[in-house]
Amino acid sequence: MLNCLYCNARSIINKFDFFETLVDVLNVDVIGITESWATSQILDSELSLSGFHMFRNDRKSDNRGGGVLLYVHEKFKPVEFTPVVNFQNNVWCQIGDLFVGVCYRSGNHAIVGDDNNDKLLQMIKEVSNKNVIIMGDFNYPEIDWISQTVDSSARGDCKSFMDTVEDCFLTQHVLDCTRDNAILDLVLTREPELVSEIEIGDKFSSSDHNMITFKIHHSSPSAVRKPIMRNYQDGDYNSIRCHLSTVDWDSCMTGSANECWLTLKNLLLTLEE
Repeated sequence: MLNCLYCNARSIINKFDFFETLVDVLNVDVIGITESWATSQILDSELSLSGFHMFRNDRKSDNRGGGVLLYVHEKFKPVEFTPVVNFQNNVWCQIGDLFVGVCYRSGNHAIVGDDNNDKLLQMIKEVSNKNVIIMGDFNYPEIDWISQTVDSSARGDCKSFMDTVEDCFLTQHVLDCTRDNAILDLVLTREPELVSEIEIGDKFSSSDHNMITFKIHHSSPSAVRKPIMRNYQDGDYNSIRCHLSTVDWDSCMTGSANECWLTLKNLLLTLEE
């Protein structure tokens, strides 16, 4: 079973300290983020999480909004997957036989183009025959997911999306509002029993979207590994002490309390190795 977190961040860059603390507290294995607002000018090192593989697809530097991120704990040995259909804001990986995707559908046709919705539907059809889970912000407030109906005033692309979900036999698991009075953020699966314990949480820092946590019922053989058993009785503690005595603590212990703690923790774990 994998613990999952999804959120629309509305810029992850200036909220990364909050994000790292949240991941640590929730003890999650898979994280999907939409509206990262990251561009090619942001280094991987600025977005990386210790112990996780990161997959990213940035927004274009001259556009507003957009950008998606996917983090999977390294113990599951995820590998990148790229659909054939070139939908603009999506990122994917494969965990064993499970395909995990994060998508963001912007309604701004001036930015994404008039064919963006068609590409989204084509991509969904492409992956729908796989053991798949798709999370993201799809921006379809006109859909009532409890009654599985579309408001009569909805645009044609909204109705096409609903038809595609039904034609591909996908299950949409989020039934509570994620932004104001609308369900904009979705979790879609091919297997209805793949996901459970969907919970709508607080807003992600200053974002106007609520976070979603849930569990994926999936066992990956690659996730099974023998635990490392350390013989602390024979540890080389003199070398550890000598190294610590050479550390310039004044230059290391800068930033917030959480940053100082992470610096110290990572140093101790490195010495332990």
